[in-house]
Amino acid sequence: MYMIKSLFINTTILISFITVGSQFFKDAPLNGKTILKKRIATALGCGILGCILMIFGIQVTDTSTILDLRHIAIIIIVYLTGFYPSLMTTLVICIFRLTHFGVTTSSLVAVISVISITLGCNVIKELMEEGWKQWLWMNIYSIIVVTLNLNVFTSKTSDYLLRIFLFLIVSIFVGIMTYNLLKYVIESNKLFRKLRIQAKKDFLTGLNNVREFDISLNGMMENSKTNRGILTHIILDIDNFKQVNDTYGHPAGDSILQQLSNVLRESCQYDKPVYRVGGEEFSILLQDNSLKEGIELAEKIRKNVEKFNFVIPDGTRIQITVSLGVASYPETASSKDRLIKQADEGLYKAKHSGKNSVGVIE
Repeated sequence: MYMIKSLFINTTILISFITVGSQFFKDAPLNGKTILKKRIATALGCGILGCILMIFGIQVTDTSTILDLRHIAIIIIVYLTGFYPSLMTTLVICIFRLTHFGVTTSSLVAVISVISITLGCNVIKELMEEGWKQWLWMNIYSIIVVTLNLNVFTSKTSDYLLRIFLFLIVSIFVGIMTYNLLKYVIESNKLFRKLRIQAKKDFLTGLNNVREFDISLNGMMENSKTNRGILTHIILDIDNFKQVNDTYGHPAGDSILQQLSNVLRESCQYDKPVYRVGGEEFSILLQDNSLKEGIELAEKIRKNVEKFNFVIPDGTRIQITVSLGVASYPETASSKDRLIKQADEGLYKAKHSGKNSVGVIE
């Protein structure tokens, strides 16, 4: 009964660790591209997890042989990251095993077992594709190593086979449960990141959407007021876009919008935020750029669009133009609302001045 209780505690610790730990990787997945700081933190975390599992393990002999699920902590770090972080996890577990439980023959063999599990699991990771089969073989290999260790130090009493049997059943069950929990956490975090991006990005062009424009505008305006800086707003609209849709169809119009978004990114050198704020309407916010600089960028965009060869799905090449309006706080506008209104008025002026031009209300 005590053995079952201890293994149950080990199981709940594992579940808690994965559940809490998953919150640290909502922003970015844990893989080879994860920043070093997070990889080190994860390795140390899995090492500490292994130590806690040992504390709540079972001392099965007088020679301080400890039975627990620390091998699953090693499988987790190997499966999620790879060789070097798993070495750090192993080092933490080994040091704790020797210092907390004493340097005995049993402890030394346990250290060898942990190192063997780490190396073996890394070999399995390299030889097999990522997935449940890889995890399964890591778990089977780890169970074999632990069982061999128990076989050396555990006296062959009447309850020996029962202990081995319970450990095998619990290890397999907890291994399957841990894999599925990790898979669920990874997929949930991936979906969270996807939804967060979709909340900020326009689905068609990949540019920032109107919601993100409102958030950015409020933040930049507040920054400009606080630091007495400049905020310039460029708004642009495709000339005669309805005619493009009516002539070539909406798929062609969508293709034009996607290509135009690339022209805008390149024109802004990818370092200035571009937003799709309407059907064929786009905005650019320039923090600490004057009205003159805004007009220069607007002219650059107008010329780049004018000379760009747009290709629609049927292979037809067409030319389009854009009209733009520019306003700047506090040069021409005294508030956020006036900044938006004056840029719109500048766009209206450009439209009624023959289109394919830049309009400014000063």
